[in-house]
Amino acid sequence: MYVTYNNLFKLLIDKGLNKTEFAREVGISSNTLAKLSKNELVSLEVLVRICRKLDCSLGDIVQIAPSEAPIENGLERRKKRTQSREKGGSSLYHE
Repeated sequence: MYVTYNNLFKLLIDKGLNKTEFAREVGISSNTLAKLSKNELVSLEVLVRICRKLDCSLGDIVQIAPSEAPIENGLERRKKRTQSREKGGSSLYHE
């Protein structure tokens, strides 16, 4: 299962908010902002703070996709699969 925060960034754009300034206002570290930008998992506490600031629900900012679904950070998984094949491993990569 993968998460994407594309809707969060679309919402920030729609509201005319700069993501770095928004992160500062919400109290999100630059590392957490980077995780959000790369569709990596962040704590529920962070997501709740974002929702409170934007007056929205989790479903408005987070999308959950099945593992088979392509997402923007799929480049990382393709790279790992390629490395696994080069090492003689299976052509399938499981997280």
